[in-house]
Amino acid sequence: MKHAQWFLLHVSWAIWGCGPRQSVGDLGNPGGMGGMGGASLNAGGKLGASGAEPLAGSAGSAGSAGSAGSAGSSMAHLPCGTIDYPVTAFYGQNVLDPAVTTFKVTPNDNPIGATLEFDFAAKLSAEASLRVRMTALDVDLPLPGPFPDNVWWMENFGDWLVTNFDLETGSQVFVAHDIQRVLDINFGFAGQGRALIEYFECDSTSPTRQKTITWSSSGG
Repeated sequence: MKHAQWFLLHVSWAIWGCGPRQSVGDLGNPGGMGGMGGASLNAGGKLGASGAEPLAGSAGSAGSAGSAGSAGSSMAHLPCGTIDYPVTAFYGQNVLDPAVTTFKVTPNDNPIGATLEFDFAAKLSAEASLRVRMTALDVDLPLPGPFPDNVWWMENFGDWLVTNFDLETGSQVFVAHDIQRVLDINFGFAGQGRALIEYFECDSTSPTRQKTITWSSSGG
């Protein structure tokens, strides 16, 4: 067992853990741990099976979810190049895979209540760019600290720039800052919840595709 540090809005608390951890993604501070997630599911809430469909008139209109997924990825062909969202990557199933909207989580009795068993991955061609905004759903805003039980957590996010979680909006932003290789984050969810993931491809100021995800121990 190792003892590590995690930070809640830059206040250090000591907890049991595996490696450096923090509760928010500190922009420009790779290798930490951060996260914030949605609360309980809406009663009877259902998601469509179409995944992250490109929005009408967007730069991603030519890259519908799964159009090139037979080789184990969803490739978006965009005006600025291509972005590959692999089905799985180094740490496991890819949260950014446009075709996947439900995630089955493994309960954990560690202090964060999450198992880091997923990846947050994309591979950009030379001219491509990607920003992702993840927003907790079904929570009362603004969110006070400490964070609720139903959260997302991460570590080893040096491939991305990650903002602090915004308690006013329930959002966190991830910016890919390398190209021509798979960019990973070791990612996990605690409890059960929902979140909106918006993709901003090719420096778009509005989402080019989006999906709503759910997570729970039952995977539904």
